[in-house]
Amino acid sequence: MAGKEKKPLGWKKIVGLSALGVLAVVLLAVGFFVGTKPGRKLLYQYAAKHIYQAVEVETESEEKPTVILEKEEIETTKPDPWYDEDEPVRNFLIYGVEGIGGARNTDSMMIVSINMETGELKLTSLMRDILLHISGYRDNKLNQAYALGGVDLMLETIEHNFMIDIDGYAWVDFDNFEEIINLIGGVDLELTEKEAQYLNTTNYISKPEYRTVSPGMNHLNGNQILGYCRVRDVWTATSGHDDYGRTERQRLVLNTIFKTYIKRNPIELMTLSMKCLEYVNTNVSEKQIAQILECVVEKKANSLETFRIPVDGHFTEPKIYDGVTYPLVIEWEENILQYYQFLFGDTEEEAKERYEKYKSEKEN
Repeated sequence: MAGKEKKPLGWKKIVGLSALGVLAVVLLAVGFFVGTKPGRKLLYQYAAKHIYQAVEVETESEEKPTVILEKEEIETTKPDPWYDEDEPVRNFLIYGVEGIGGARNTDSMMIVSINMETGELKLTSLMRDILLHISGYRDNKLNQAYALGGVDLMLETIEHNFMIDIDGYAWVDFDNFEEIINLIGGVDLELTEKEAQYLNTTNYISKPEYRTVSPGMNHLNGNQILGYCRVRDVWTATSGHDDYGRTERQRLVLNTIFKTYIKRNPIELMTLSMKCLEYVNTNVSEKQIAQILECVVEKKANSLETFRIPVDGHFTEPKIYDGVTYPLVIEWEENILQYYQFLFGDTEEEAKERYEKYKSEKEN
């Protein structure tokens, strides 16, 4: 008896099977990229390439402002780390540039530090009125370094005075900061009654239609968050005022953003990073970006510790000092020793040893 003749598949079934096949391949691919470390590594490299192509990549220059150069292709697959495995903490300066009235002021300066072995993240505010040595100029406030010599002089000033190596930097202006906050969907923050009243009755929130905040928890957009980060004349809930309050608000905003969005899966994180970093100027390389992404995700970084220099009890606020009005005159050694303990997890004795070693290396 002859076998049954096989009927050809109709076009609808063929399309249906093809669609199922495509779906299966996609699911397998997603499972590979998200579920396996080699797959995620490829994602980090892919994301880093697109981030690197999107950001404004800069190199250090003696000219001011910094010249933006064309991007060059950087190999991301080499296994050698760009950090010293014996000292895995890497430090990046992030700063905001205020361009109001044609000025180029850096009123916000922070150091983001990442331990490339453990994934620990730490954020340190450097207050702008710290009196320090600026090479080639008289001693002045920290925020004058950029105005006098651009990013090169600012980096040199920070490294020399705070006795710490900076591995890269990134900066945004006010307009781009707003765009970044809007891209991530805004930020939830709790405002005191005085903060809400102040933001609604001043031009810190530059667009009048957004002066609608209220005491308690608010979901704030980019324009509102920018205004909040710039407030100095109202105390925070923890009694921070003047520039202490402003830097406290900036740390709070960055910490809130981190806690909210670090919970996303690797694909969402990298997609969001690629969008946001289009608004950032940096000198960080493609390879560094890939390894930082990998470290943060693979080490499951889920907290951001914060610190401020100067530390309480180890500075004074004279009305005038060596011709500079209202500076922060800090006890350098004590501030740096406490910073080392925070940053590296040093004991007091280890911090002293690190301090003396760094001091000796710079003198020689």
